[in-house]
Amino acid sequence: MNFPVLDALEDGAVHLVGRRACDLYENRERRPLPEGGGAAGLFGYVVPRTVNADRTAFVLAIIAIVSIVVFWSGVTPLFAAAALAAMERGDASPTRRVRIAEALAVVATVAALVVTLAQSHL
Repeated sequence: MNFPVLDALEDGAVHLVGRRACDLYENRERRPLPEGGGAAGLFGYVVPRTVNADRTAFVLAIIAIVSIVVFWSGVTPLFAAAALAAMERGDASPTRRVRIAEALAVVATVAALVVTLAQSHL
């Protein structure tokens, strides 16, 4: 089954995460290194070792949605991107519940971005 809106949201999230990664790389001399290895752990260990892509993507998407409560920590986009990456590793097409959870994770990422931008201009 094809969901063009969800595909567009996924493409937008991947672009957003990729752009953010490029920005961080370009400004690496001017910024201190972030503490913790969340991204390294997710993208270096969890995503490559995904066996059940459907379940892993669903769990990561739910964590991304719940993490909107602590949006200032920056983990919402991290978990949303990991959910999208885990689903791409799967052989089968994702179920409807996984697509909905991923779409909500992308919406949570955009909401965190909007709140952050709104607060920075006050």
